[in-house]
Amino acid sequence: MNARILETLEFDKVKKLLEPLVVTEQGQRELEGLGPMTEVTRIQQAFDELKDMADLFVHYPHFSLGATQEIGPAMRRLDLETDLNITELLAVKRVLTVSKELVDFYTNLENVQLRQLDKLFEKIETFPRLQGTLLALNDAGFVEDFASEVLLKIRRQIQEKESQVRQVLQDLLKTKADMLSDSILASRNGRNVLPVKNTYRNRIAGIVHDISASGSTVYIEPRAVVSLNEDVTHLRAEERHEVARILREMSSLLRPHSGIIDNNAWVIGHLDLVRAKHLFAR
Repeated sequence: MNARILETLEFDKVKKLLEPLVVTEQGQRELEGLGPMTEVTRIQQAFDELKDMADLFVHYPHFSLGATQEIGPAMRRLDLETDLNITELLAVKRVLTVSKELVDFYTNLENVQLRQLDKLFEKIETFPRLQGTLLALNDAGFVEDFASEVLLKIRRQIQEKESQVRQVLQDLLKTKADMLSDSILASRNGRNVLPVKNTYRNRIAGIVHDISASGSTVYIEPRAVVSLNEDVTHLRAEERHEVARILREMSSLLRPHSGIIDNNAWVIGHLDLVRAKHLFAR
């Protein structure tokens, strides 16, 4: 069927009406590529899928899928021996979560005889071990302390050093109050500093990080905390190195299963589109 006929039929306008009902990027991709069918078997299969979804909604009117993002490019990167970044790992984590939810739903399905959709549900595979590993990456993209003993140890050391820094500075706020232009700590260049009156700048030894616009206040990192802050900086570098290692390890665990996970994502997207068709038709 040529483009002019599709335009006359307003086929794309109809597809636009379905877009708000699709919750996954995979489903959106399939919807974008959807066109008229000419093969009888494919047409019948599509009607059977829709009939299954309608029957399913009779007994499970609140059936829904979790939103997922496209992971195809990420899976191809894994196949090319490239490690995934945090955003990609979160997208894979979400696909694994939705996969498990759908498998659990299908396992507990009652009173519904499926003709086509059962084949889709049965293609979904779950990966409990991978899901457990990816729990160390929370939904905000933060690698949790329990991801490794090394990471936990480093972060505890950072907390201890930063606590020592705060204690020293709090003591100086009290003992040097008459030399300060404010009674609270300031921050410059990622370091906690004291806001010292310019007239007293030579009375407190340390590194000058900034001067106020008026020139009346000098922001000094006291010598007493310089060494501690250097320790914190070094530990932060170790933390970043360990986080990078953990992400590499997660990618390595996912790599052997990239094809199956990618197929899971396709099944989720297709179920999403069939659900959207049903909701639109209804």
